[in-house]
Amino acid sequence: SPYGSLNAMPDTLIVSRNSSPTFTCEASGGPNTTLAWIRGNGNYRYLQSTQPPIDINTFIADLLDVIVYDTAPSLELSLENVNGTDGGYYTCIVVNEAGYDTDNVSLLVRPQILTNPVAQYAEVGNNVTLTCRADSFPAPNYQWEMMNRISGYFEPLTGQTSYVLTLASISYSQYGMYRCVATADGIEENATSTPALVTVSPVGSVNATPEYRTVSVGDTATFTCRAQGGPGNMFRWVKGNFTGPTLTAPLDVDDFLDDLDNISSSYFLSFTVGGGAADGGYYTCIVVNEAGYDTDNVSLLVRPRILTDPSPQYAEVGDD
Repeated sequence: SPYGSLNAMPDTLIVSRNSSPTFTCEASGGPNTTLAWIRGNGNYRYLQSTQPPIDINTFIADLLDVIVYDTAPSLELSLENVNGTDGGYYTCIVVNEAGYDTDNVSLLVRPQILTNPVAQYAEVGNNVTLTCRADSFPAPNYQWEMMNRISGYFEPLTGQTSYVLTLASISYSQYGMYRCVATADGIEENATSTPALVTVSPVGSVNATPEYRTVSVGDTATFTCRAQGGPGNMFRWVKGNFTGPTLTAPLDVDDFLDDLDNISSSYFLSFTVGGGAADGGYYTCIVVNEAGYDTDNVSLLVRPRILTDPSPQYAEVGDD
């Protein structure tokens, strides 16, 4: 009997997806020693009641999920282009007329990202969903991370361990880079998705101050504009009211800005009032990023200034 002589090796293989791993089993005893590889580690146990002399052909025919078998002292199991569904246990069984034996090996498949999250564009209050899919054996575990905008490092998001990340009723501060990390139990290596940028529109957050300012000719008029959302908020000031087009995200910010007749490319507007009434009126702050744009107006009032004083006149009664 080959009992006690069977050796399947290596015990465990950790491989990458799409690789072609190989296991080998060897046994002694004989004659007519036959080796077989099957999938799994439990469907041969009903054979424990088998008593010699064993009919080898019937024994092999009764096995489930036979991958390969041969009458030889050693037998290789070669797998091609494996993925997560190929991971798990494989059993080598040896048999001759005097008895049989079994030995198990296991195949682990490193995580690999199959679906990366993609960029999202949202207004505050929207629900934003990011999806990440990985393949491995054992089945992948997920952890979502967000980039810290100060340090530049990604940090785990507490409780976000599904393949789907939902940012419910997104806030202005939740803009930024997100990614998922896939791990598998028993495997040191992990897989990291490409980052996905979530851009939050400044709509509803633009605030230009002061709302009104009264100045005299020669004074400096100063206004400030603030906005939330991002990233990449761009500020422009234009003279007059601004009614912009209806656009769909992602916006081409450069094209949008090229169409503006702007007087300032900063959140800060400051100029000397030299044109009198011509400088008065409305000024509009425009804030735009790839997710959208919004505006807010301020008003500049210019105090009256006498441009022409009346001159003395001399007349007789009845003159005009």
